[in-house]
Amino acid sequence: MTAETATLQRTWAHPATVTAWVSSVDHKQIGLRYIVTAFGFFLTGGILAVLMRTQLITAENDFLGPGAYNQVFTMHGTTMIFLFATPILIGLGTYFVPLMMGARDLAFPRLNAFAYWVFLLAGLLLYASFVTGGAPDAGWFAYVPLSNEGFSDGKNMDFWASGIVFLGISTSAGAINFIVSILKFRAPGMGLFRMPLFLWGVIDMAITILIALPYLSLAAVLLLMDRNLGTHFFQPQEGGNPLLWQHLFWLWGHPEVYILLLPALGIISTIVTVFARQTILAYSLVVAASLAIGTLSFGLWVHHMFSTGIDLLPMSFFSAASFTIAIPSGISIFAWLATIWSGRVVIRAPFLWALGFIFTFVIGGISGVMTAVVPFDWQVHDTYFVVAHFHYVLVGGVVFPIMGALHHWFPKMSGRMYHEGLAQVTFWLFFIGFNTTFFVQHYLGLIGMPRRVYTYSEGLGWDVWNLVSSAGAYIIAVAVILMLVNLVRSLLAGPPAGDDPWEGDSLEWATPSPPPPYNFARLPVVHSRAALWGDDASGHAREDESVRTFAIEDELRHGRREAVTTSILDAQPEAVVRLPADSIAPLLVALSLLVASTGPLLDSAVLYAAGIGGALIGAAIWMWPIDDPPPARVELSTGDILTTRVTSARSPGWWGVVLLMVTEAVIFGGFTSSYLMIRGDAPAWPLGGIDPPDLLVPALAIGVLVAGSLVVHWADRGMRFGDVRRARAGLAAGAVLGVVFLAMHASQLLRAEFAHDTNAYGSLYYAITIVHGAHLAAGIGMLLWTIARSRIERFALRPEGSAESPADAEAPGEANVRHVALYWHFVTLAGLLMFAVMYLSVRGL
Repeated sequence: MTAETATLQRTWAHPATVTAWVSSVDHKQIGLRYIVTAFGFFLTGGILAVLMRTQLITAENDFLGPGAYNQVFTMHGTTMIFLFATPILIGLGTYFVPLMMGARDLAFPRLNAFAYWVFLLAGLLLYASFVTGGAPDAGWFAYVPLSNEGFSDGKNMDFWASGIVFLGISTSAGAINFIVSILKFRAPGMGLFRMPLFLWGVIDMAITILIALPYLSLAAVLLLMDRNLGTHFFQPQEGGNPLLWQHLFWLWGHPEVYILLLPALGIISTIVTVFARQTILAYSLVVAASLAIGTLSFGLWVHHMFSTGIDLLPMSFFSAASFTIAIPSGISIFAWLATIWSGRVVIRAPFLWALGFIFTFVIGGISGVMTAVVPFDWQVHDTYFVVAHFHYVLVGGVVFPIMGALHHWFPKMSGRMYHEGLAQVTFWLFFIGFNTTFFVQHYLGLIGMPRRVYTYSEGLGWDVWNLVSSAGAYIIAVAVILMLVNLVRSLLAGPPAGDDPWEGDSLEWATPSPPPPYNFARLPVVHSRAALWGDDASGHAREDESVRTFAIEDELRHGRREAVTTSILDAQPEAVVRLPADSIAPLLVALSLLVASTGPLLDSAVLYAAGIGGALIGAAIWMWPIDDPPPARVELSTGDILTTRVTSARSPGWWGVVLLMVTEAVIFGGFTSSYLMIRGDAPAWPLGGIDPPDLLVPALAIGVLVAGSLVVHWADRGMRFGDVRRARAGLAAGAVLGVVFLAMHASQLLRAEFAHDTNAYGSLYYAITIVHGAHLAAGIGMLLWTIARSRIERFALRPEGSAESPADAEAPGEANVRHVALYWHFVTLAGLLMFAVMYLSVRGL
């Protein structure tokens, strides 16, 4: 061990204690936790699937009653979508994104740990429903009115909605982390068009999550309010609209298919590259196809609503979009086939999973195009044809790549090789079992078997095909058990894998197996797309060309966790940033949010308040400044000098705040769309003869809010010139004006002639007002916290252009003020939107 690696080991290693384990922020440990936990949920969801197929194996079977079947059916879909597919892909990204881009860790290590703990606790919360009176039973899609009280009494669907909101926090946090990491933490030289295609898949997935997922979270919150607070968002008798649920759900639901597919495509590109010994042909077209798939996915949600009575003209546009998205998918498939044809293929288990994906995904794509034809969709909607299509896309298109990824990267994660023959037998059993299970379901749908039924009568011609389908499910179960046996046996006693058993092309294979806590002893500099193969992309590492590397001298000299940020387009080094140490705070915040989530389930305001209070305390511990500020300049072993304080517009924190605002903007957009949709169906507005809201007090309140934004901007400008007192005064004044705004709106609610449960108008009015107020309260907390930090940390300006601080460097604390000011301006814009929609438009202004 060299002196460098010894220093890095001391800096990045984790003691072998329980406390160190739960406080670790190492992306590799967290990635493994994601993978293992998600795979555990996969096994659970698989058991539920076997129970369903056992119930349907014969006609008029009484193995499961209708209530039990609905619970099993609902939790199977919820588990596979929310607790397996998305989390395991996030886990693979968490483990391998930093390695593939030559970085020490993700941009926000503590946020990464928090996202995992929330995912784990949300899964446990959902499954706790089995022991508290019954699991969710209205389907994983939770259509209203089936999920409303009266059709699903008890707390069943409250568990579902609470778990979905909780999971949304985890998934959004992971998405923000991926985007900032890939944009700002790539190895020097790894320009956007030198990135491995898996990184493109992950960042496309993350962007799609940020835009799509808030719609699902909003829908779940509105459902909880309808069920527990007496609101009427989805109840037509009080002016609500049940189709609003489908619009919100499928605005997430159809992009979700591509949220899962995009990183899966990146996995297939990775596997094909390695085992065809050839870089992907038409790389730029594949990248463009990935971007096009993510973009077009937002124009498909009505694809699921063709039978709901929507006008034919808008249906034609969504039908056309459903056809169009097949084009970029086809580009990727032809690029892989051309790469395989032109390469020197080595047949191994991961490559078999990639081939199996291509076969099954093409079938799923063809049946998807069939359902894009509106008259055909009317015939097969809610039949087993759709079940078959859905599983060919999600199992064939997502599970096959995941299985390939687990086999491909198992040697890197474990340091050991698995039994290749057993792995290939596993693939063939799974492939045969999958096609046996789901191909015949196309025919079952065409001859009329509806989906979501727990039994059927004899003599309908469905018996034989259900028997075949159930037999296939048992074969899949055998394949999964065989894979588990192989991987567990190999983990315990498999032969050593070496650093690069596949002769791979990307940077993760340049690290030991398994990688050390610091990933790379010396950070790499990238010169080509195939970083380990050289510019000729020959499929073999070149003896005469090694990867250039460098070290951060300050990291070695002082034993601090540091990383290099690079420019977005061409990945030129920009700055060295300090990464946080391990912390128990992410777990504390996640546990507190779990307590808050159980409050409504147990009808306990005390639990809810305790959870929110605990989350605030945990967040304070998380953000408390405990390290000395980083040096203004650091030296790389290459001789380059980098600043540690670059302008906010280039910092990871700035990007994190901007992406947070994107998710919040989607939520406000969803509220606005919901308001306009319900208003558009109403015979008169406001409903129930309610008078239009008074303009005077809301207009004065908006004026106060705008004034608060101006003084916060004044504080931001003062901080840029080193006037800390002015910054504190402006932030304090903004907080005071924010409190005044909240007081004025609270008075409006108290004086209103209607309540949140009067009708749909009252529900929308109260919900939008309170949600905006909650965002403003969060902004006030940020302002006060920044003032407190200014008295703890050294908020000041270094002499411009001095030897210690280059001209483009920020003052210590300037980023804190700027980020808070940015969020405050966003809340002000949201307030202006709310005022225009809820007050001005009602009066025709």
